[in-house]
Amino acid sequence: MKKYGTAHKNSTQLFYDYLDVQNKEAWLNDLKESNLIEYNNIQPLITAHEKNDLAFTSIVDQHLTRYIDSVPDFKGHTVDKFKVGEKIGEGGMSVVYRAERENKTFEQSVAIKFFRQSLHRLLDNSTMFNEAQMLARLNHPHIVKVFDGGNYQGINYLVMEQVRGRNLNEFLTEITYDEKQCLTLFLKICSAVAHAHQHQTVHADLKPENILVEKDGTPKIIDFNMLQRVQQNTEESVILAVSPVYASPEQIEGKYLTNTSDIYALGKILNKLLSRFVNQDLQLIINKATQNEPTERYQFVELLANDIRCYSDHFPTSLNRSSTQQCLLFFKRRPLLSSLSLFTLFSTISLFTLLAISNQKLESEKETVEKILLELTSIFHYESSNPIVTKNIIEVAKKRLLSNASLPEDIRHKLLFSDFVEPEKKPLSLLDCSLQDSCK
Repeated sequence: MKKYGTAHKNSTQLFYDYLDVQNKEAWLNDLKESNLIEYNNIQPLITAHEKNDLAFTSIVDQHLTRYIDSVPDFKGHTVDKFKVGEKIGEGGMSVVYRAERENKTFEQSVAIKFFRQSLHRLLDNSTMFNEAQMLARLNHPHIVKVFDGGNYQGINYLVMEQVRGRNLNEFLTEITYDEKQCLTLFLKICSAVAHAHQHQTVHADLKPENILVEKDGTPKIIDFNMLQRVQQNTEESVILAVSPVYASPEQIEGKYLTNTSDIYALGKILNKLLSRFVNQDLQLIINKATQNEPTERYQFVELLANDIRCYSDHFPTSLNRSSTQQCLLFFKRRPLLSSLSLFTLFSTISLFTLLAISNQKLESEKETVEKILLELTSIFHYESSNPIVTKNIIEVAKKRLLSNASLPEDIRHKLLFSDFVEPEKKPLSLLDCSLQDSCK
């Protein structure tokens, strides 16, 4: 297979190789032996080609350029009122040059996009001007502005705002953004796509290469797929403007495109943009945006952007509103207030717990005192014919108290300990008849 240069290529690229080779049968046999899956994948393309069902098939990505004729070198030419300068970009459908206003009355730098001649039978002057007018109506800070359009030496062109920046892939390679900055950048991209949708315009080719980011982090969306309307409105030709990683399933299949096709691409871009930060909540959002069925995705860009804002501000998204999630996000959203609330709650619980324990202890002591008084009262009411001295009263009371099973252990220990302590004074009799005449 190496002699045909077909290693590490997708089925579309292999199909173009098939068209180029002379000995197609030998080429197919080699492909079948080396890669049966890709061999099976290109069979429908070959069948459609042989039946002339594919009048024109192209894949608009970095691999397409060599299959389409080149644009003449217009450097140094004057197009309309602009002097064409250096080439600044080249893609499958067009070549872009830097240009300066020829009239030096005031300075103006623009970019001029020249479309390849092979596309002209599908993108005639009328169609091109209609599409250019449609794009010119998109007035948004994150969409490259289209100023004018025309035809120069048989080549259709657009005059656009010149963006001094790098595409999103290059920007992310050179600049390290934290999660918050990535989310902010993505929301700006969403606002631009939402603006286009509000003007009934589907981008149809959203990918990092079509998002330029200026030095200050301002994104600019470029290269709206002007051919996607032609694809949907003609039966004569089919154009597959596909970037396989970011194209929705319905776009790959050549079906009618709606806003949800752009939302699918936004989900893929979000996944790339936040690959270092993806967690459960972000993954739910990405999965929702990139569902295979268009009806199962977010139906509006604003819904996707709203979930991103909720995630960024620690509010529940539309995909997860459980009580647990709401509590966790509240703590993230208000950490100081949450900490103070928890401290107050735990302090209150602790205080009430201590009060309850103290109250229980007081109740126990009250009960003990009542029992002691009851015991002492019963002793003092002992038969009057048997005078009892203080020592006897104490001994009797101690024995009766110690025999009480409900007596607290600390009091029991103190009573037992008192047996080993010698009193400072000898106790007097409570009923000493020698001192009280009333006893006689």
